[in-house]
Amino acid sequence: MRKLLFIVVAAVLTMFASCDWFKSKKVADSDTTIVAAPAEVDSTLYGKVVDDFGMSTFAVQQTSGQELELLRSHQDGGAAEIYGDVRVGDEFALTTTDGGEALDRAINVTEVKALTNDFKIVNGKLLLNVGTTPDTVQIMTLDADSLVAKGATQVYRLGKAKK
Repeated sequence: MRKLLFIVVAAVLTMFASCDWFKSKKVADSDTTIVAAPAEVDSTLYGKVVDDFGMSTFAVQQTSGQELELLRSHQDGGAAEIYGDVRVGDEFALTTTDGGEALDRAINVTEVKALTNDFKIVNGKLLLNVGTTPDTVQIMTLDADSLVAKGATQVYRLGKAKK
């Protein structure tokens, strides 16, 4: 009889040990890990156009004093995207390609600032309405008087006020 009692007690303890509802919830919670998404690094470079640019090169002087002279054509034969007029002294936001040897995209920040203050440039892409609902836009045209850009849901047409 005593052997039977030990067998029954051992069987009941084995059942309790294998039940999920009996295990502590703290063990399951400690297995969860929180993984934060890495922040996107902004690869945009800023500088002012210097007079050392031509038909095949684009030259800017960064705020650090370093002068960059970049090719306007890529190794694959593609051309750089330059938005806005290129004038000596204008500030540009730019990204490079081909290991930093060629210009990928350049946006005339001086002209954008003359039209709006509600913008940001991240990785060579223009974001409008940063203060309310940020919208990454594709620049259609940019010059000293106007900016036309296509956003996710609308086309932006910004211009200087007529005097």
